[in-house]
Amino acid sequence: MKKYLIALITFLTCGFLSAASLKDYVCLVEPQMPEKTKEFLTSYKDSLKADGYSDYADYIEAYLEGSFGSGFIVYGSNKKPYIITNRHVIREADTVNIKFEGKGGKYEEFNGLKIVASDEDMDFALIALPDNFNRPGLEFSTAEVEDGSEVWSAGFPGLGSKPLWQFGNGIVSNSEVRLEELYDPEISTLIQHSAQIDGGNSGGPLLIKDSKAAAGYKVIGINTWKAVHRENTNFAIPSAVVKTFIERAVSQGNKTSDFSKRLEKFVNTVNNEETTYEEMSHFISNEFISVCGEDAFIWVLRNCSESTRDTVISVFAYDPIDGMRYAIAVRVYKRFYGSKSKLLEYTCGEPSLEENTYKVSFDFSGKSVVGSSWIEEQGYWRLNDFDSMVSNVGKAAKELSLRFPYTTAFTLNIYKPQPTEKFDVGAQLTFGANYFMFGTMFNVQKLDSYYSDLVASAGALFRLQFPVNCKVLYLVPYVEGRGGFQVNMGDFDAGGFFIGGAAGLDLVFGKISSGFTPALGASYVITKCGDDVSQKFGVGLSLYL
Repeated sequence: MKKYLIALITFLTCGFLSAASLKDYVCLVEPQMPEKTKEFLTSYKDSLKADGYSDYADYIEAYLEGSFGSGFIVYGSNKKPYIITNRHVIREADTVNIKFEGKGGKYEEFNGLKIVASDEDMDFALIALPDNFNRPGLEFSTAEVEDGSEVWSAGFPGLGSKPLWQFGNGIVSNSEVRLEELYDPEISTLIQHSAQIDGGNSGGPLLIKDSKAAAGYKVIGINTWKAVHRENTNFAIPSAVVKTFIERAVSQGNKTSDFSKRLEKFVNTVNNEETTYEEMSHFISNEFISVCGEDAFIWVLRNCSESTRDTVISVFAYDPIDGMRYAIAVRVYKRFYGSKSKLLEYTCGEPSLEENTYKVSFDFSGKSVVGSSWIEEQGYWRLNDFDSMVSNVGKAAKELSLRFPYTTAFTLNIYKPQPTEKFDVGAQLTFGANYFMFGTMFNVQKLDSYYSDLVASAGALFRLQFPVNCKVLYLVPYVEGRGGFQVNMGDFDAGGFFIGGAAGLDLVFGKISSGFTPALGASYVITKCGDDVSQKFGVGLSLYL
């Protein structure tokens, strides 16, 4: 899962008295989602809760409370003030609120600020401050970073859901890390260090002391990642890359990328069989998510492997919007790679521009043609529809509501003993899908009149069932046809063939599940063996898979 396996964000855990002045330069960054996105997430949260998916609904509820990161003041060559931070901090934002913490815990706030430039490859974003903003900016160091150098980290990591100022100290443990899973080595190497960082510190500065600088420190990088299974293993993007981005952004603005180059990058990403869902997700627009994210998420839960499902769910738990972005990326990816996970042969058509939207078709060897549309978002062309997902929105949810998500059941039944019985128990193993199940059954009765006698029967069954989705459980009424052979174990009387039927009801206590789901049931069974007719009522415990 790339960045999510190593972790996306960083914090600090140690404080020093000398850090106080840095609060004038380093700020809390609070991205503000568009109202349309908030409305979509609120509606989706309520829908998930109503359907019994409380865990997923809770993830969205926590996300709606707001995320945050860190950033710091810089000045461009145009002498204007900006905040630099990581792009992933403001990825779904429309505008940004900035806060500087002062004495006594009071904040100076600047709300509704515009994102003037972003770069998904470099993972930077530049936020414009008001022209009358008069705080100084941090300076960038031009000194070579060496292993063993003492460094400091600054920012606003979270303690629970609350951001708190912290200032950490450590050393550079590797000044030139090449880690493709995190950052394209062709763009830059990374700085690995041990200064304390954790979630909420993304976008904050990595610093070295410099007595000549106004702040007493200079920036050598931006803190961006933390390894989750190793102590004190944190990564920052070097300041040289940061400066390049700022100067390019100031001189060019957030100009839309050339579509032909963007399409070429998409095709190259598709054709690389080592491409991950994260890389594919870079091409998915927020607007696409607001329309098709819910459907795509359900589709992944119902149709993908456990590893893919776990990846999407883990991202969704951290960032529901990004989780749905991954889910759409999975659907796009699987259209090119098919059921055998091998790249299908295809040709890319010529793009056409219609009302600020590019249309591109992909011809899969004449067997099918898949259309796509692209819109401009935060300076990049991104997919706004693919393979008619927009026009089919709601289909996955509808199919799910009509589909019984279990294909196997193991059942143990206890039947009310007849006057001539000590006990009567049975077991069933059934297979199938939705409305039809078939399987095997085994039943044992102990007769009262012959204490040592056991009557055993085994056979096959066919079931018609009519599952009803009741939000937190499934109500499954059914009827069965049965047939098999019965043996009296006491005197080895062959007994003979039997036929019969059953009617019952199961209450399945679960929804989409990657494991066994319990159920309670009741059934009425009637069988005929020779001239003997048996009628009995039973209760059972089942495990559905």
